[in-house]
Amino acid sequence: NHHSTEYNAELRWATDAPWIHNEDWLTKPVSFLEEQWQSGLMMEFIALRDIQPGEEVLINYGDDWQKAWDEHLKNWKPISPESDYNNLTMWTKLPKASNGKDGYIRMEVFNNDKKIPIKTVEEQLVEPYHSALQIMCRVNVNHRHAYLFELETVPFFTRQWESVYDMPMDADEIHSHKCNITERYDNEDSSDDEDEEATGHQYYYSVMVDVIKQVGDEGKVEERHEIESVPRHAIEFINLPYTSDAFLKNSFRHEMQLPNGMFPKAWMEEEQKVNE
Repeated sequence: NHHSTEYNAELRWATDAPWIHNEDWLTKPVSFLEEQWQSGLMMEFIALRDIQPGEEVLINYGDDWQKAWDEHLKNWKPISPESDYNNLTMWTKLPKASNGKDGYIRMEVFNNDKKIPIKTVEEQLVEPYHSALQIMCRVNVNHRHAYLFELETVPFFTRQWESVYDMPMDADEIHSHKCNITERYDNEDSSDDEDEEATGHQYYYSVMVDVIKQVGDEGKVEERHEIESVPRHAIEFINLPYTSDAFLKNSFRHEMQLPNGMFPKAWMEEEQKVNE
């Protein structure tokens, strides 16, 4: 991150990487660099003092960046959801219950509050989640069925969720798929707060997962999986791409500048000749 005065690190040209950094290029004119077809210069971050564990690494983005940021803070005003509907937060206060009513709540709120029930597809018809949120389920849609001919209907599989199969601790592959919540029912083992804390969730869910699989070199097969008794910890919300605050229409944007001292004399002299 940036700090104009209390930075604890800075950029410099690499000093111990001759296989990726050609130091002699720093003495070449810019015209020489323009003729190269591969990269040959490398930068590195160095600490200016001891940085403690957990301490933020700060560099100086430059005076122009700081001036632009100060001007942005001075003139910034929130915009309405109507003019920037893709955003999730819109500077609203989080509700006591994360039910998605007040503003566009980010996925972290839903994922951190496991006691709030997840809405079924039917409930979302009346009170939908924001379009920038997606529900994902940790379920395994692999099976041993072989397709020897082109199918006329969509194969339908139904089973109970199994932690060893769907969410194994030592698996190399994480099975996470877009899913629809078709049903929610009480966890009978969580009759009181102590039981709920022990089991980790208050509800079980039935979910529907549609997948498209590659069969052979050219063929594709659509499958539908209905999986019951899915626990809350196997369901998560994600923020869809391009929906964070960085993509707001009035977000701050400015290039990070390199320190003037990094530019070699040969480059500066050529730039001066061009400007003359």
